[in-house]
Amino acid sequence: MIDILDQFESWLDKSAPFALATVIKTWRSAPRTEGSSMIISEAGAMVGSVSGGCVESAVVQEAVKMISNDSKPGRLSFGVVDEEAWSVGLSCGGQIDIWLELVTDNQLWRELITQVRSDTGCLLVTGLEEKNEIKGLYINGNLEGITEDQALLEACKEAYDQHKTQIFEDYFLQVFPARSRLIIIGAAHVSLDLIKLANLYNFETIVIDPRGIFTDKQRFDIPPDKLITDWPAEVLPNLPLDADTYVVVLTHDPKIDDQALQIVLKSGVAYVGALGSRKTHAKRTLRLKESGLNDQEIDRIHGPVGLDINARQPAEIALSIMAEVIATRNRFL
Repeated sequence: MIDILDQFESWLDKSAPFALATVIKTWRSAPRTEGSSMIISEAGAMVGSVSGGCVESAVVQEAVKMISNDSKPGRLSFGVVDEEAWSVGLSCGGQIDIWLELVTDNQLWRELITQVRSDTGCLLVTGLEEKNEIKGLYINGNLEGITEDQALLEACKEAYDQHKTQIFEDYFLQVFPARSRLIIIGAAHVSLDLIKLANLYNFETIVIDPRGIFTDKQRFDIPPDKLITDWPAEVLPNLPLDADTYVVVLTHDPKIDDQALQIVLKSGVAYVGALGSRKTHAKRTLRLKESGLNDQEIDRIHGPVGLDINARQPAEIALSIMAEVIATRNRFL
């Protein structure tokens, strides 16, 4: 729902009821993932998508009925075994379940918007079926708006930690993660293009390079969010090195790259990539072993960094790195 948050808030401000349709379950080659959302007005106007155009018209019809009749939330199912699904265009071979509910202005929706905009991360809990009146937020390890339920609390923690929107028993757990963070060790030519791509995909960018000649701000067409001219060992311990953090080392200088790797490989970052050929990476592996890192820690390194697209130019290398980072974030690798 993050992609339609501005419109969602605008419709809340108008104080007119509207419907929210959310994909809660998919099978096979469904066109949108769990958590994809669409809002629908009483007049049938819609913002967002739940199927890329396949079943939107049918969902809008059901939403307009729900708004007119002030109906309770309910589940809509579309799939290849459903003749109606074929008639509305779901011919991709997939199946989707959609949760349709009315939205009125209340504290929970406002708190969700606040949490997403503050970039702290949260999880929205929606009761399904007979629990469809239950709604709450999981924030900073606590459930708000829902009576204490240890099993649900643990499920929320696991879903949030894994960034996995999913159904748990009769609840839909929708993850709204904090903004992803890309830490780039080294302000190399590749870094300049990588910052542009990271900015396009809404990553916070932090560049660390103690070599002053490389950190002149005039070199950057798009500046990073933070440009730090200290050594990695002085900076990294004070940064969040968690599942929302991705690290790429690009200096080609073992004094800098190895220092960073010795820290991040022992942390909880989601991704570690290192620039260099296979020969360079083999030498790096030996140095890291001598420094005390074990095979399991060293094997976390994506090296040579990036997906193999036969990249040659800095912009192409940056593209291959960004693709691998996004693939990791989307849990494809």
